[in-house]
Amino acid sequence: MVLFSMCAAFSEMERELIRERVRAGLDAAHKKGRKGGRPRALTPEKLSTLMSLTKNNEFSVKKICEMVEITRSVYYRALKQNS
Repeated sequence: MVLFSMCAAFSEMERELIRERVRAGLDAAHKKGRKGGRPRALTPEKLSTLMSLTKNNEFSVKKICEMVEITRSVYYRALKQNS
């Protein structure tokens, strides 16, 4: 029983060290101007192209998405946010 308690204590200590190291790394990255996460699919240039293509009513949604290189969900989210 004592062995399990000691193993649990060491595991908890190691987990806390990992948490501290990750936090320190994230703080250092933020100081350098880096942000985490996935890059946004819709850049401002793509958004302007998307809006102009949508106003023309010349192309289908599928074709517009292919031209701007985005998915349908990004297309509809952009329309919802910009209308």
